[in-house]
Amino acid sequence: MQTVRRWIHLSTVALLMGLLGLVGPALAGHTVGVTDDSITIGSFGALTGPYYLFGKLIMNGAEAVYHEVNKQGGIHGRRLMFIRVDDRCDAATAIAVAKKLLHQHVVFMPCLWHPISGARR
Repeated sequence: MQTVRRWIHLSTVALLMGLLGLVGPALAGHTVGVTDDSITIGSFGALTGPYYLFGKLIMNGAEAVYHEVNKQGGIHGRRLMFIRVDDRCDAATAIAVAKKLLHQHVVFMPCLWHPISGARR
């Protein structure tokens, strides 16, 4: 249990440092997926299909980290909004949902949570 808490703490710190580095310069102008009160992060991975456990567990961990960041006031007062999309561990679906995250949900940062889909074009 102590190891899990330590991992969550270190992940939170790493996430904050990474997002501050990305968001900081962007705060001067308009950035896609960033509003006055939120930063939208999109995630796609296997939530169904033969390898759903890989995507689901990793996304659950990411969501826990984002929740901790939000409990501490977010990033520059902006809450992290997390959108999950299922790619069924299929390359063609992964490409389609990545486009959906970028164009329909208009996220600041899309995240792929597994290397299994083979969608690396």
